[in-house]
Amino acid sequence: MLTAPDYGTDGISAPIGDCVKIWVVYPPTKRNLLLIKTVEGQKAKLIRIGTYLEGGLIVQTTSVNAIYLPAGCIHATFTIAGGFLIAKDFTTMNSTKAFSEYIASGMDHFLGKQGQKDCFDWFMKCLGIALVNNRAFEALKAWIHTQDHMQDWANSEQRWGSRARKIWEAFLSTRIHWPMLCPCGSLEEEGSWHAHLKATHLQFLYPKPMETRSKGQN
Repeated sequence: MLTAPDYGTDGISAPIGDCVKIWVVYPPTKRNLLLIKTVEGQKAKLIRIGTYLEGGLIVQTTSVNAIYLPAGCIHATFTIAGGFLIAKDFTTMNSTKAFSEYIASGMDHFLGKQGQKDCFDWFMKCLGIALVNNRAFEALKAWIHTQDHMQDWANSEQRWGSRARKIWEAFLSTRIHWPMLCPCGSLEEEGSWHAHLKATHLQFLYPKPMETRSKGQN
């Protein structure tokens, strides 16, 4: 069966013993994710949309091979000879792009409440790793790509919003200068990118100031 992409983990899988498997894999492009979304919950997904998916590869693995599945990879597996498959999942600083495409496509809504929480938690973990490992531009680009979704989630999950704010503040405290324009393209070179980031892309992470009445009001 065609499996929806794992929302946050890269993985390495390898058959052991006499096991032989055929893998059909597709990248998590916007087109592919939208197609997967249309058949979520249905049987025979590959038959329904296989001819419309883009960038597919077919790979055979045996006990002498291992296959690497990047985060978000859409895949179907066919067992030619029975046996065992071992796998190791992990997350890298490059996973933020796959996360952003996954969330932007709305696939997280099929995960259930706990699955959604895990998805957004893992996204922030990947983003934090990217921010401290010279992938700040890619991390910010992924954040901006899903900004509306992040705002909705932060409004409904205040603890998550607080954790997200701390991750961004930790990054901002170590970066006095930003060597390039913001990925959104709206920051002028002479502008303050700290102020721009907080006012344009992180504003919903900060509590709104409480309104106070003037002394002349009752």
